[in-house]
Amino acid sequence: MVKKNAKYHNLCRIKFYNTKLKRAQKRHMSPMPSGSSSEFSYSKTTFSGSLVSEDIDDSIPSPLLQLVKMIEHGPDIKSQLENVSTKSDLALAQLLMFNYHQNTQKVPVQHRHSADRETLFCVYLGLLLFAKTRKRQLINALFQHGLCISYDQVLEISTQLGEAVVERYLNEGVICPP
Repeated sequence: MVKKNAKYHNLCRIKFYNTKLKRAQKRHMSPMPSGSSSEFSYSKTTFSGSLVSEDIDDSIPSPLLQLVKMIEHGPDIKSQLENVSTKSDLALAQLLMFNYHQNTQKVPVQHRHSADRETLFCVYLGLLLFAKTRKRQLINALFQHGLCISYDQVLEISTQLGEAVVERYLNEGVICPP
């Protein structure tokens, strides 16, 4: 067998020694998302003070959302054409985004989550737990598992929201009751 210039199949990184790549590409039911891990590292989210559904859709890179949908609903094209994201799709994608670390080490260490990678789901879950229980230990336990923001971050957001309310009262000239 004569080996010609080897080419890589773009979906599965298999080296082919022929030029019939189009036939191999047609065998796949659906293409893999084109995004790479570098797209996730450049994507930054910030909490704007409200939890609006439009912010949730904009905070997740579309290749990551496609991958989560493919894992959860299967790789068939019909389910992907509907282009409807369920709450579980959005929550899983946001958890993956929140727990993504660009440079991981072999030794398990406690990773710090940067504030610009906090997705709205993690912020919402932290604020919800704070409003219902106010338990530092519970919120920090979920934070260590990568499910919500830390208790200190919850307190910081709560303080910012309170300061925004006071500032609004002062700007409108309304007296804030004690």
